[in-house]
Amino acid sequence: NNSGFSGDNQFKLDSSDNPNIVWQDDTTGGGDIYFSKWSGAVWVKADGTAGYDNISNTSGVLSRWPTIQLSSSGQPNIVWYDAATGAGDIYFTKWSGSAWVKADGVTSGYDNVSNTIGYSYSNGGYSYDDQFKLDSSNKPLIIWSDQTTGGSDIYFSKWNDAVYLTPKIVQSSSINGSIINIKKATLTATQTLNGQTVSYEMTNNGGTNWYSVTSGTE
Repeated sequence: NNSGFSGDNQFKLDSSDNPNIVWQDDTTGGGDIYFSKWSGAVWVKADGTAGYDNISNTSGVLSRWPTIQLSSSGQPNIVWYDAATGAGDIYFTKWSGSAWVKADGVTSGYDNVSNTIGYSYSNGGYSYDDQFKLDSSNKPLIIWSDQTTGGSDIYFSKWNDAVYLTPKIVQSSSINGSIINIKKATLTATQTLNGQTVSYEMTNNGGTNWYSVTSGTE
């Protein structure tokens, strides 16, 4: 309830079915990421006091696309895009029970995930479209789109209790070295009989040309 634009909202329900909400709000200028939850009576910050937390707190710099997951103890974990470094990187923070901290659970603030592992605007790339989940140990597993290699590829990394692991390309958005982004992918089975080999083909130009896809290729 302010004069700015609010959007990019996401939420999760805790074990008491109370909503935990993240969103982007441009009241401060470029846009920041906010968090609030329902206590059962009022909207509160992560520490239980009335109001909302400014998670990114980078006034005048664009922050967008927040996603939220709750840990097994119900604590919010948040990932978002932030242009603080220039074009944009992927950030992570979580509530420790007393403060917003990095993935190590101790250091105050947030992790620049894509920059930490070398895939970021600082290396000529643009990181965006973040999504993540928590594993059974409440460690974040994060995917995002990244233009470091020239096109736009999907990268994956996770926290291993010490560092974010070197990212792996999950899917390339180009085929056969083409810089044309994939708009549509169609899988065609050559055989569907039990025990038969199934092969797949992909097109990046509406079906004019098809390329065989084999195990281990992009």
